[in-house]
Amino acid sequence: MAQHDYVIANDTAANVRADINSALAAIVSNNSGATAPATTYANQWWYDTANNILKLRTESDDAWMSVAYLDDTGDGFRILDDTQVVNTSGTQTGLIGDQSTATWEAGTSTTQSLVSPANVKSAIEALVPAAGGMTLFGTLTTTSGTSVTLSGLTLTDYKQLSIVCNAVSGSAATTTFVTLNGYNFFRANLSDPAVVAWGGGTIDLTSGIFWTSSFASSSTNGLALGGESGLTTASTSITFTISTGNFDAGSILVYGVS
Repeated sequence: MAQHDYVIANDTAANVRADINSALAAIVSNNSGATAPATTYANQWWYDTANNILKLRTESDDAWMSVAYLDDTGDGFRILDDTQVVNTSGTQTGLIGDQSTATWEAGTSTTQSLVSPANVKSAIEALVPAAGGMTLFGTLTTTSGTSVTLSGLTLTDYKQLSIVCNAVSGSAATTTFVTLNGYNFFRANLSDPAVVAWGGGTIDLTSGIFWTSSFASSSTNGLALGGESGLTTASTSITFTISTGNFDAGSILVYGVS
């Protein structure tokens, strides 16, 4: 460890020789010491032995910049966390370090950086719906009333809705339409004890078009439909309404498909 003011004073030959040797010792040791050199120069190196940090003086000679950690125990040169990667113009292109969990979950940053397995997992869970891309939004019980509504939906990250009718039936003794947000979704004579609505329907959230299949336990009493649904990724609710009578059994399940 050696430091020097790099000023060689006039003196006897022996003292001048000792002063020069001290200056050279400071140079070869990168001005190492537990405290900063008393006399500083622009672009001067200093190895901070108290913290094992190699530092460089700024061009304006007004501060020390930390360059690296020197691991004397492990005999290794260590790059400091949050070191920016830049191009030849000094524009940042990356980061040697970790970005916040929120940044990874947002999935919009273009800055390249190190990422931990935990943050990868968190980002995947935040950006991809659970259950293999299909999420159950809710189950609507169709045992009473003329309509059921599922509200509070956030469909921004979904491409389709999948609708499953589970033994839906109605009280009116006539052929009945069940509408989806005012559009006919399927038709069946649900008052017939032998006829209940089973089956599925798919809604494309880009076009709003829906199509259905197998919407009755008897082909003579049921009719699958297709057409406009009025639903988009901006929709926040979905309502099923029975055209005559009331719902009296079954349920409707609504899934989001990513």
